[in-house]
Amino acid sequence: MTWRRAWRARKPAPKNRSSSPRANLKTLVAAGIPIATGTDAGNPLTLHGPAIYAEMDAMQSAGMTPMQVIVASTAIAAKAMGLDAVTGTIEKGKPPTSSSSTPTRTRASQTPKSALRRPRRSTCDRSAS
Repeated sequence: MTWRRAWRARKPAPKNRSSSPRANLKTLVAAGIPIATGTDAGNPLTLHGPAIYAEMDAMQSAGMTPMQVIVASTAIAAKAMGLDAVTGTIEKGKPPTSSSSTPTRTRASQTPKSALRRPRRSTCDRSAS
């Protein structure tokens, strides 16, 4: 069978399947499935810096709370990559990393993006290591 015949013979998508990535994310979060932040940075026109902030904004606009977005971007992302023993959270016994300088206090109205781009205070003490 040629690919054209296969394409024409394909079955339509089920009616209950959501075509919205936002709705899919909301369903996964409601089900308690861990969500890790990630981007396609490195592909043409997907820049490393802005891409992560755009992803975090999209996650929040899909219904995740600012704290869920921050946890998805740190602890859960580190666990997804198998690096949770050395990064992703700030705790005793972990070596200080550049990702350890996340803000400790933000305004309640700040989105994760604005809070992480302009933290008011950081508690990364590199002299302790």
